[in-house]
Amino acid sequence: WKGIDLQFFFSGQSGNSVFNVATRWLKDYRQNFNVGETARNATAYRDTYTASEPRLVIADPNQNILRSSDRYVEDASFARLRNLTIGYTFSRNIQNKMKATRFRIYFSAQNVFTITNYSGLEPEIGSFSTGTARDLGTDRLQYPQPQTYIFGLQLGF
Repeated sequence: WKGIDLQFFFSGQSGNSVFNVATRWLKDYRQNFNVGETARNATAYRDTYTASEPRLVIADPNQNILRSSDRYVEDASFARLRNLTIGYTFSRNIQNKMKATRFRIYFSAQNVFTITNYSGLEPEIGSFSTGTARDLGTDRLQYPQPQTYIFGLQLGF
């Protein structure tokens, strides 16, 4: 349309549940790293039993951290704008003045945004290093997909 072109590609999934091991790790006082911010809501820090997190102590006598439960299963449905390209092709008059057969500028981006309620870094997880069936659907702090931005010039003579 008047020299402007637009391409975009959305993808997503619905109804996928993920066991968020990362959330469990960030509430475990036995690890050698800091705990997550939600650990502040544990009953160990409050006098009342209105806390949203179970008691967290280094000894963990009730084994709240060791036990796997559906407490850490989350809906990982998402919609993602994977690719976006916006370009402008200059008119034939400008191309002829430059003695060019093609003159176009463009902007392209990958993984522009993701819409999700998942609390982890990446709702679209794969298997962990072992690649076994038990790791499918388990988020072990998988690094999120990177965002990439490209500015380009297409010039033909």
